[in-house]
Amino acid sequence: MSDATRFEDFARISADWFWETDIEDRFTYFSVPVTRTGIVLEGKLGSRRRDGASQQPDNLERLAALEATIERREPFRDFVFRVGNQAGQMRWCSISGEPRHDHAGAFLGYRGAGRDLTEQLEAQREVELQGLALQAILRATPDGVQLVDKSDTLLAVNDQIYDILEIPNRAAQRDPSSTYQSTLDLARRGEYGPGDAEILARRRSEEFWRMIADQRAVTYERQLVTGRWVECRHRALDDGARLSLYRDITEAKGREAELERQSAVLSAITANMDGGIVVFDKDNRLVAWNPGFADLIGVDPSLARHDTA
Repeated sequence: MSDATRFEDFARISADWFWETDIEDRFTYFSVPVTRTGIVLEGKLGSRRRDGASQQPDNLERLAALEATIERREPFRDFVFRVGNQAGQMRWCSISGEPRHDHAGAFLGYRGAGRDLTEQLEAQREVELQGLALQAILRATPDGVQLVDKSDTLLAVNDQIYDILEIPNRAAQRDPSSTYQSTLDLARRGEYGPGDAEILARRRSEEFWRMIADQRAVTYERQLVTGRWVECRHRALDDGARLSLYRDITEAKGREAELERQSAVLSAITANMDGGIVVFDKDNRLVAWNPGFADLIGVDPSLARHDTA
């Protein structure tokens, strides 16, 4: 392959069209009449760049800045602006150009290349919108949320997880060390028992990944050394990533403990009362009684059955 052919191939790959302008910045050459995305170039010879551009104020401001660069006879790279295509749609274009001079140094105009960036910018915008939506969801949920890839690098996290676990916020760190550092914070606080914190943190990380790999989905409750109760839910994803959800269940645990305490007190009271106590449900079925009731009716308590009318 000759150098000329190689250069032509590189040029076709890097640009959608080539152009030239004269000393008045009017187009004198286009490499194609219509671009692959429908931007019509034929018929625009002799016109200026802003003639086929979107006339929105922000777009015209961009072009004014470019024209100032051209007036100074300076090269420009990746200048982005909007133009219309043959379907009447607005397209985002990126152009680069360099001034041309003759052998005597006289200015001849500019020569450059252009690319249609619309699909790329729209895809980028879609990713940005999805990112904004994800951040809104992460901020709104009361649960702590953490998504890490198979190398333990943070992909998504919210502030709530650090509040629930009561550890330093490392949301700004998006590398494997941040996940390990959070585990180390917990180890230093004594969450994994006595011993060297770094050894405990490494062991916890290794055991945790093995557990997720084996079971795929794990849910458990644990009480932190701070006294807070947390429900932890972890799920392995198909690409090797892991989604973790942490919920503060301290109040629920408190209510549960209070109900158990009240039940124990009630049981102690009824068991030691002289009279008989019996409870029926709405269908008149026997659901609870104390020993005094069995004594009154002369039935062996061991023969009594729940849910009998």
